[in-house]
Amino acid sequence: MRRKHCEITDPQDIERILSSTTVGRLATNGADGYPYITPVDFVYHAGNSSD
Repeated sequence: MRRKHCEITDPQDIERILSSTTVGRLATNGADGYPYITPVDFVYHAGNSSD
């Protein structure tokens, strides 16, 4: 992550954020150089870890 001071690493905070919303937002730069935000649906299965 580019801005380490904004990174969320606490598992309880991550759980709270993911369980409180149903739409994520993916931000990228468009071809014209301006930011572009795309809403995305996602599924979060509590307690599932890829470690």
